[in-house]
Formats: sequence, C-alpha cells, structure tokens
Amino acid sequence: MALLTLLRSLCGIFIFSSLLVAAYLFVIRKYNYWSKRGIIQLKPTPVVGNFMDCILSKKSGAQFLSDAYNYGKDLPLLGFYIFHKPCLLVRDPELAKHILVKDFEYFADRYATADEKNDRLGYANMILMKNPAWKSLRPKMTPIFTPGKLKKMFMLMAMIADDLGKYLDSLHLEGDGKAIEFKDICASFATDMISGIAFGLKLNSLENPKTPFRECGRRIFDANYQRNMEFLTITFMPQLSKYLKPKFFGKIATKFFQSVFWDVIEQRVVSGQKRHDLIDVLAEIRETYKSDERLKNYNFEGDDLVAQAAIFFAAGFETSAATMSFTLYELARNSDVQQTLRKEILDALEKTDGEITYDMITTLPYLDMILFETLRKYPSVPNLNRVTLADYKVPNSDLVIEKGTPIFISIMGLHYDSRYFPNPEKYDPLRFTEEVKSTRPSFAYLPFGAGPRICLGMRLGLMQAKLGIVQILKDYEISPCEKTKIPIVTDPNAVISTALGGVHLNIRKTTASIHFTSESAKLTKYNRHFFLGRNESLDSSKMALLSLYWSLDGILILSTLMIAAYLYMTRKFNHWPKRGITQLAPTPFVGNFMDCLLSRKSGSLFIKDVYDCGEGLPLLGFYVFDKPYLLVRDPELVKYILVKDFDYFPDKYATADEKDDRFGYANVVLMKNPGWKSLRPKMTPSFTPGKLKKMFDIMLVAADDLGKHLDSLHLEGDGKVVEFKDICANFTTDMIGGTAFGLKLGSLENPKAPFREYGRKIFHSSFHRNMESLIISFSPQLAKYLKPKFFGEKATNFLRSVFWDVIEQRVASGQKRNDLIDVLIEIRKTYKNDENLKDYKFDGDDLLAQAAILFAAGFETSSTTMSFTLHELAVNPDVQKTLRAEIQDALEKTDGKITYDMITTLPYLDMVISESLRKYPAVAYMDRLTLADYKVPNSDLVIEKGTPIFISIMGLHYDSRYFPDPEKYDPLRFTEEVKSTRPSFAYLPFGGGPRGCIGMRLGLMQSKLGVVQILKDYEISPCEKTKTPIVLDPKGIITTALGGVHLNIRKTTVAV
Repeated sequence: MALLTLLRSLCGIFIFSSLLVAAYLFVIRKYNYWSKRGIIQLKPTPVVGNFMDCILSKKSGAQFLSDAYNYGKDLPLLGFYIFHKPCLLVRDPELAKHILVKDFEYFADRYATADEKNDRLGYANMILMKNPAWKSLRPKMTPIFTPGKLKKMFMLMAMIADDLGKYLDSLHLEGDGKAIEFKDICASFATDMISGIAFGLKLNSLENPKTPFRECGRRIFDANYQRNMEFLTITFMPQLSKYLKPKFFGKIATKFFQSVFWDVIEQRVVSGQKRHDLIDVLAEIRETYKSDERLKNYNFEGDDLVAQAAIFFAAGFETSAATMSFTLYELARNSDVQQTLRKEILDALEKTDGEITYDMITTLPYLDMILFETLRKYPSVPNLNRVTLADYKVPNSDLVIEKGTPIFISIMGLHYDSRYFPNPEKYDPLRFTEEVKSTRPSFAYLPFGAGPRICLGMRLGLMQAKLGIVQILKDYEISPCEKTKIPIVTDPNAVISTALGGVHLNIRKTTASIHFTSESAKLTKYNRHFFLGRNESLDSSKMALLSLYWSLDGILILSTLMIAAYLYMTRKFNHWPKRGITQLAPTPFVGNFMDCLLSRKSGSLFIKDVYDCGEGLPLLGFYVFDKPYLLVRDPELVKYILVKDFDYFPDKYATADEKDDRFGYANVVLMKNPGWKSLRPKMTPSFTPGKLKKMFDIMLVAADDLGKHLDSLHLEGDGKVVEFKDICANFTTDMIGGTAFGLKLGSLENPKAPFREYGRKIFHSSFHRNMESLIISFSPQLAKYLKPKFFGEKATNFLRSVFWDVIEQRVASGQKRNDLIDVLIEIRKTYKNDENLKDYKFDGDDLLAQAAILFAAGFETSSTTMSFTLHELAVNPDVQKTLRAEIQDALEKTDGKITYDMITTLPYLDMVISESLRKYPAVAYMDRLTLADYKVPNSDLVIEKGTPIFISIMGLHYDSRYFPDPEKYDPLRFTEEVKSTRPSFAYLPFGGGPRGCIGMRLGLMQSKLGVVQILKDYEISPCEKTKTPIVLDPKGIITTALGGVHLNIRKTTVAV
C-alpha cells in the first residue's frame, strides 16, 4: 500500500513537471526567430522576453529602446522580444527613411493601438488611427497648421504669452528672485495656449492651476505605475488591450473629454459661429465623413470625433511644455547660451519697439537652434513605431520582414549616437547651423517623426515653445538652485520624456529688459492518527507501515478537500470581467474582505477604499468571500437606483436572522417589503416640520440641561479639557428619550443611567460588535448560522423590556402625547393581524423593533455629528467665530431665547452641519438588493437578480470632482451657488429616495440645538489630547472618532 502511494505521488510529480516543461517550450518557441534570419538579437528571458525592466517600471519604454539601440552599435537592425513576440529595431537612418517615407505604403499604420470597443478615444484618434481612415482624415486637419494660419492666430497667442508675463510679475522676482518649479508653469501656459487657439476656451490655468482642463492634463501624463502600464500595453502589447482594457488618455480624462469636447462642438454648431479653428474643422468632418462606409471601423461622430480634439489637446500642451521646461533648464545651466539668446531677443525687440510679433519670432536663428538642440536631448516622444502591412524586402539585403512585424525606431538612440552628434551629452545649439546639419544624415534627427505621419502640430508646438521662452527671457534671468538636479533625471514611469521631480530653477527680474503690452476563517489541524485504532495483534513494523499509509492517504484526502474548496470559493471570481466590469482582484476564500475580517478597517472605510480604487469608473465589482458585489460610483446611476428605478431596489441587502433577531429583522431600517411599504407612511408624520415645532419645548429642556451641566464644570478662565463624544451622546440620549418616548432619562446628570449604558453597548467599538455588524451588512446569509444581534444581545433584552413597559403604561393611562409611542400603539391596532404583510406582525418584537431603532439611530448619529462639528470648529477658529457671531446676532433678536424659528433660520449653521456630515457621514455607505434583473441605463450591463449593490457615501463626499480639496473643512461648499455646480446625488448624508433617513429633520434639529447651546456661551479649542487630523475607529459600527473627541472649552466673556 505504501508502494502504491509512493507511485501515485511520483506520477503526480511527473505530470506536473511535464506541464511545466510544455509551458516553457511554448513560451520560448519563437526566441530564435531573428537568429534564424541572420539578425543579431537581444537575449530574451523566458515569458517576458526583453521587457522585464519595463514591466517592473525600472525603465520607461523610451529608455528601453534607447538601451536596445546602444546595444546594437554599428548594426542597421536589431531583433528583440516583447514577451514571445519578435520585434525589430531600426538603427540605420537610411533604412528609417525607407520605412517612414520611400516605402511608406508598407508601414502606413502604427503598431500601437487601443481596444476598438473599450477605448474609442484611444483607438480612433489621428495618432493611432489605422488606414484608410487616417488617409482620409489627415488632409482635412493639415490646413489648421499652415504658416498662414499660425500668423492669423498669433495675436491670440501673444495675449496668452502676456498672461504668462503678468503671472511672473505677480511673483515679485526682483533682487535675488525665487526658486520656482517650471514644469508645471510651462504646462499651465501651454494648456491655456492650446485651449484658446484650438477650441476658443479661456482657461486661466496660470491663475488657477487646478482648473478642470489642467487637472485632466496632469492625469493623462501622470507618472505612475498604472499610467505607465497602460501606455506600455497600447504601444508594445496592443494585442492585450482587449483584455487589460487600458485607456490611452486614462479613465478619468477619457470621461472628461467625452463630456467637455462634445459640448464645445455642439455649442459651436448651434451658434453658427466660425473661428476657423479645430472645432470648426471637426464640425465639418462630422458632416462629411460620419456615414462614409469606406472608412470601415470609423464613424466620425461621437467618440471618434471627440478623439481628434482630445489628442490635439493632450499632445498640444504637454510636448510644448516639456520642450519649454527642458530648454529653460539647459539655459540655466549654460549661462553663455542664455546670454547669447537674450541678446538676440532684445535686439529683435528693439526693432519692433518692444512688441513680440510673428515675423520677429520666426526670424530668431539662435532660438531655433536652441529649441532644436533641446529636442535632440529631450525628444518629447522618444520613439516611433510601425506595423508591417505586407511582407517587405529590406533594400540591399536578403531579409524579408514578415507581415505583422512590429517596427521600432529609437529617436533618442539616434539623437545620442556620437556618429551623428559628437559628445552627445553636451548641450550645443551650434550643432544646428546649416553647415553642421549638412554633414549628417537627415533622418538621424527626428524629434517630430518624419514622412506622411510626421507630427501634424509641429509648427504650432514650436511656436508655443518659442513664444514662452521669449516672454520669459526678455525680462528674466534663470539659474540653477539647490533643488536643480544636475544632470537631469527622466521619469521611468512617464508617458513622454519628463523630468523626475520637476524642473526647479531660480528666476529673477533682469535690470535691463524691454517691456511691452500685447495687443490682445482558521483551518483545523489534521491529526494523522485520526483513522488509527488500537490493535494489539499487529506487530510494530506492520503498524508503522499502516500508519504511514493512513497518514499519506489522510494528507491526500485533506489536499483534495482543500483544492475542491479553493475551486469552489474562486468559481465566481471572473463574474465581473465576463460582464465588462472592472473589479478588485479578489483573494481566495475571503474575496476583498480580509481587512474587515481582521478589524483593520470598518465596513465604511472598506467601501470607501473600494470607491477610491475605481477612479473614473461608474461601477466597480468586488467580492465578499465568494459572492460578487457591485459598487456604484456614478451619482446619476445612484439616482436611478435610489429614486428613478426604486422598484428594482426597494429592499436593503443587509438583514438580521428572521427567527433569532426580530429586533434586527423587523425594524424600519432593515425591514423588507411589503412590510416596509406599509409601515413607513405610518411613521413619517412623527417627523414633519410641524411635529418638530410642537415638540421643540421638550427639546429645549434637554438643551437647558446641557447648559446647566456645562455650568457645573466651572469653565471660566482658561477652561478645561473635556471629552465631547460622551457629553454629546448623553445630551442626545436625553433628547430622544423625551421627544419620542416621553421619558426623562437624566443621562447628563448620571452618565451611567441604564438607557445611556445600553446605548453605549449598542455602538461599543469591539471586535465582537464589529463582526455582528459586518455579518448583517455584508454577509446576511450567514446570520442564521452565526446568530448576530443587530442591537447586541444585552441591549436587545433591555430594550424589549423597557419599551414594552412604556407602551403598556401609555395604553393603560390613555394619555396622548402624539409621539412615537402613540404611533406604535396605533400601528399595533391597524396591522396586528394583516395577512398581507407576510413575515411581519406588528405586535411584540416586531413593534418594539421600531422603538429600538429610533432610539439607537436617534441618539448616536446626532451625537457624532455634534462631536465632529465641535472638533472642526475647534481646529478652524475662523469658522467658529463666524458661526458664533451668527448665533449671537440671532439671539439678540429673540432677547436671548432659543426658538424654533431662530434655529431654522441660521444659514451658516446649516452649512457647518452640512460640511460636518460631508466629512463624517454617520452612516457612510448604503446597500440595496436587486429584486429583478436590471439593465443599467445607457449600458449593455444587466445586474442580475440577487446582486448586492453598495454606494459609498463617504467615497462620494471625498471625491475631488464634486468636493475639491476634500480633506479641507469648508462650510462654504454648501452655499446655494456652489451646491448647484455638483450632482445632487453626490451628497447623501441621509441616503436618498423613498428609503432616505426618516429621522433626518429630528437628527439635524438635535445637532443644531446642541451646537447653539454650547457656542452661545462657550469657546472651544484644541488641547494636547486633540487628534489632528481626527482618526476614525476601524471597529466603529458607524463613523466615530477613535479615542473620543477631546477639546478645551472655556466660558466666553461675551455671551447672550
């Protein structure tokens, strides 16, 4: 038997090894492709070919090709491999000329491409566009860039250059000047320039570097691993694009362009205005080509049209900005070159009375040479790529390049080849005198490419860079500073050539200049003795052999079970990719839920992190254990789910066990339909404005008790350090007890009163309570096995006893207070035996559940809002001062009395509370259950019945698209004017739609009243225990401050 087990093991090892060998042979099968054709090649590494350094972000694609060029010294051609695909690098300028010009028809398309369906802006733009569409479109775009056209738009360009001058003047650079980062300044200048002349837009990026266009531009060329991988996939591995779905412009920028540029085009068409710019050309192209069947996969409408505007914007600003910043860097390092150029500029300006003109800019030969040398050392796009469209015989060679072969030309390699540019590391503009240029091959210098697919905006790009350089150098001198990197280091993650860490230089105003004004779960350990029984008849040797067999067999069984469990738990992990939805990469058995299980993150922070991972996406898939979940990020789609298509999502996903926890199962927050639909309208009247006004006097009693409690602390002078989280909870416990249940709880006087103690237990921050909440919210299918309690075991028993006594006493007395208890008594009478309610019977626990949820939600959410507000007022004294002034002004009008009308007419208080709820939403996410298959609007996606839907309230509230600089506490985000600029469903502190928080008005009133009661007499400020920034509790059931909210509070000298 032992022998059989051994043979079985050896057989498994043999099969596994055979599979490994087969995989290895498959991967390396093409690695002698170039050697067989007599072409020297780089030695490939199995699986990755020669591309390892790029995959690891050790090198950019440009640096990789430059290194390959240098490796092939004196060779006309060099073979290399991207994974297992053979690619060819052309090093000979003459052969480059054949490929780019003479034999262009064999190489008319670029090898790089984006996915046709997933990224139309990448696939259809003129740079990556395939033929015959490219051949049709290019001639229509060319007239925009003629010298005559540039001359006509020069006045506008000069006005934007004047803005650059004004910006520099505003920095006060006299004397020794200042150290400035020029990469961003140049990009802002070029963004304004390209947007003005091509699209007729006035952006003012120099004055406001965070304008949407500038921010979007940064994202396109953001030097990070993701953008680098997207660009490497499109350029070197386009066959993977349909699987990896990279975006040529990045996800966020793509969405931005689709919205903005289409609006610009449509507005131009509607207005009938003609500016003879890119927008006019695109409008004409749409009419000419939108139904042209000869263009195969292109339809110049929608994304195919917007793609041209997008590529023009992206390429138009970043390349010019990079050239400008690198030029300034070299001028700072080479003061003699800078001095010569300044003299040329000043001499030319003297002839034009200080005015920068088109003719003056185009007749500065030394400036031309400087820019050419900058483009030699720092070509913006450092390589070219083509795909062979038909078998091509290399001139003067026996080599035939097969159809489909990727061809690469390293522009940077050619530019640093000492055969063409001696001492290539040296910055020497004199390389570009006519005499020196004539001594080298014309195709050794290719900063804009060459041939029919040469850069269309070459003249415009040069003009922008020239104008920016002239504008700076005529009035300013630049020099290195402490942050200047010498030599400059290029970023290995950058999409184009860019300086790592920016270009930091000193700039100062010169004494002699010409001024001008332009015109313009754990596994159980296996016991190897489990199967063994004692048998005295067996001798020790037989027993040992049998034990070995049984142990090996047990291991085999356990391994099989583990593999089966693994396969079962991962069977759904491609659910979202199969439906075209991006997902978080799941971990076997736990999905994406590990951090929550380990209490590293609360459910709220987990969902927010999921939101943040889906930047630019409307939807993102994730997994809790093996179950697929969907996160909705788009406010418009949120609106559909919560309101417009509510019938598909009327129930929450979260639920407690129907039998074991009726308080959790039957309360109005978690209740399913039809019970919820019947109950909600009966409870709503308890929370109308009129109802609140009637109970305001009861609320004032609790507020007065808060004032008395603070007075008892003797806070005169420097005041005292107080923990406000607990004080606010005592206050709101008393208030909800009085207004909803007619109870005088006295929590402020006795913080250990029973209601207060059990309130603490409900929201106690512990591993056990966190797990109960996570199970109910994220894995409710486990509730019947693990039996969590929504309110906790002890609090459930307490609330059951107390509230039933309150109801029975109210019935017996016949008293009417028109509060929640009266409503519950009426509900019991009406629905007690209603068979239409299926699982619900509004008596006993089902009735008490409503009292329990109002108590729990009513005190804790309001108290956290209060305590977070007080924290922010303490760390933002200007906000506190403004709010106190508003409160005291209002109190003067009411003779110092707090009234309902006074509280409801404090606009700045409303904004303060709204901003607190943005930064610290008490319930930071929403969940819904899909009750029927639902087709997502404007999409092919069908969300299947039973799919859990999550919405991250905190994620939306911290999205900089809706709330710029989201970490900042700024109540002015909630002026009517600012609110109108963002989607209404980007702000959801109380949820939205029919299931929006029923106690919203009461909660806000409690928080406002508490804040007013404190601020009218007291000043709060940070203390040594104050955590700045505040830290959220990873075990908190709702959003809560870890360790409490400690602040100093003192009596003010002026109070009403």
